[in-house]
Amino acid sequence: MAPLSEGPFFLGDDFSIADIALAPWWQRMICVLRAFRKFDPTLFPRLQAWFEAVEARPCFAVTAVDHEKLIEEFSYCADPEVEEGTRFRRGPMRGGRNRLCSGDAGAIPREIGRA
Repeated sequence: MAPLSEGPFFLGDDFSIADIALAPWWQRMICVLRAFRKFDPTLFPRLQAWFEAVEARPCFAVTAVDHEKLIEEFSYCADPEVEEGTRFRRGPMRGGRNRLCSGDAGAIPREIGRA
């Protein structure tokens, strides 16, 4: 990721395929982890600045998934009975398929996203 001084996006001033590919994942992570694990994205100021720039783009606004829908869709991953980082279970997925859910799937190394 380029330094913030070079621009808000992954490659600096230019909005690129990297931003397009990663923005939906980050949106889901901050939404779902905030709801179920008290995740604080402000601990990652560089990623926060990047995502704010992405969110400001009209193309993101018309394609972003509603936060409430994300929380509902990923609610099968919330299991307060199990200690964080130890959960790994299968849950039903729409259409009868199975999906994996790992408690540490959204873990971000502390050095990533720091200014």
